[in-house]
Amino acid sequence: IKLIIFLYLLHFSTFVAPVTGFSLKACRMTSNTVICVKSHLGAVPRDIPSTVKVADLSENKISRIQVADFKNLPLLTQLELNRNHISQIDNGAFANLICLEKLNLNNNKLVELGEDVFHGLSNLTELRLSSNRIQTVASSSFRSMTSLKFLDISHNKLYEIAKVHSILQHLPHLRELYIKNNNINTFHSWELTNSSLELGYLDLSQNPIAVFQITTFLNQVSTLDISGLQMALGDMKTLLETANSSLRTLRMNAMKHSLTASVSSTMFTLCIYVTELDLTQNHIQIIHVNAFRSLPGLRILNLSQNKLSSVPVAIRNLPTLRELNLSANNISRLGCDDFANQTMLRQLSLYNNMISALNECVFKDLIRLQVLKLQTNHINKLNGAFQRHLPNLRQLYLNVNQLTNIKYGEFKGLHSLQNLSLHDNQIETLEKGCFIGLTNLTDMLLQKNLITQKALNNGSFNDLISLRRLDFRDNYIKFENDSLLPNPPFSQLSCLETLAIPSQHGKGTSKLPRNLLQGLTNLIEFSVRDIQLIFLHKDMFIYTPQLQTLDISSNDLMDLSSDLFSPVQNLKSLYIESEWCSREIQVAR
Repeated sequence: IKLIIFLYLLHFSTFVAPVTGFSLKACRMTSNTVICVKSHLGAVPRDIPSTVKVADLSENKISRIQVADFKNLPLLTQLELNRNHISQIDNGAFANLICLEKLNLNNNKLVELGEDVFHGLSNLTELRLSSNRIQTVASSSFRSMTSLKFLDISHNKLYEIAKVHSILQHLPHLRELYIKNNNINTFHSWELTNSSLELGYLDLSQNPIAVFQITTFLNQVSTLDISGLQMALGDMKTLLETANSSLRTLRMNAMKHSLTASVSSTMFTLCIYVTELDLTQNHIQIIHVNAFRSLPGLRILNLSQNKLSSVPVAIRNLPTLRELNLSANNISRLGCDDFANQTMLRQLSLYNNMISALNECVFKDLIRLQVLKLQTNHINKLNGAFQRHLPNLRQLYLNVNQLTNIKYGEFKGLHSLQNLSLHDNQIETLEKGCFIGLTNLTDMLLQKNLITQKALNNGSFNDLISLRRLDFRDNYIKFENDSLLPNPPFSQLSCLETLAIPSQHGKGTSKLPRNLLQGLTNLIEFSVRDIQLIFLHKDMFIYTPQLQTLDISSNDLMDLSSDLFSPVQNLKSLYIESEWCSREIQVAR
């Protein structure tokens, strides 16, 4: 059997001049899709088959859309022209695209949308024009697009909301409108209305709006993004009042004036139907205890990137909360009542804070929590936080902390846990039974710790009977000889599919115990790259009949037995050290 042994793959790159527009040689095709991404096209190919329904011409050098470019593509439903150099669209260029539903012109160089530029697109439902240089919009530009539901014209240079008003008059079924970052400095609410508008999503964010005149508003808007606006508190309250009956999602990130330090008890009084509130990056230090009392149905609350020093008491008034994000604040400790009444919470993010220790009672009410993110803190002790509570937790992130020792039964209450991240700590000791209770765990990350071979010899992994992935890279695991281990560390992990032990630190060469992999009958991938390995016993892989990928590269192996690979008949990829070359050899079976 011929086995491809990949050493170091050579990568070649060549310069290809832009194609001038009449060839599909650089494209990939199926019966109804043509993909010409990064094909150096200077113009739209003219030989696209008429049966094509999807055409992706993104990331080329097309500068002009001409009348003849799409005239023979009546069945086209999706056209991607993202990231080209388009600065001109000829009148009638889209006239024959009667079936087109999605058009992406993001990241081009359009400055002007001329009269009837989108003529013929009566069935278009989604139009993306973000990140161009659009300053001028003719009154009839959007006249043909009576079916349009989604319009993103963010990151342009419209300057005046009146230009948006002229667009809306031709879009009676528009539901989502994004006009983010258009240098709009005044806002008159009547300019975003027409008699039959169905607008439900409005993104006004990142505009330097300083003058608000709110007389009427869109009474069907359910999602409103006013992030980064310079709104006075009175204007903001008026805006929220006019939209209160329909508003469900409110995003107020990085507000310039309204949320400089605190959230008052009356700020959201009129938002009684809001279910998602995003207050990211507002320098908030204080939240009044009754700030969210008027939001009985709130399900998602984002308070990340503020300056909170503790978990706000106000969240205890939110019994329906499903997701809470308190990441990137200044929280240093967690109390037993911080999450009181949060019995419906599914996801809790506390990463990027200054928490140094946990305690046994802190998560006692979180009976439905599924995801807990505690990474990038200063946690050095768990103190029984995971021994009794959190029966439904699926994912736990404790990486990038200061843990040094995982004690017996530390996670024994987490019977539903599937993913555990402990990488980038200072873990040196894994006590026997430290993972007891984790019978459903499938993924464990332990890379970049201080783990040595001694920590593997006490049976600490025996309880992980469902584990499929185990990563030890960048630790200090080194064996001096290939002698049989009395207690192979992975002997109970019959479900394990991926085992990674590459890039181990420490002086001197190493070997692998001949029965290190005992019990791993379903192992598919194994890596011991760069561990100063000098020898592999011929019986090394007799325990891994399903092995398909083996990486033993960047080592000092001098001799490999001809019998070494005989037990692994399914092996497909074998990586062995050799610098700057690639070759194919035959391995005797």
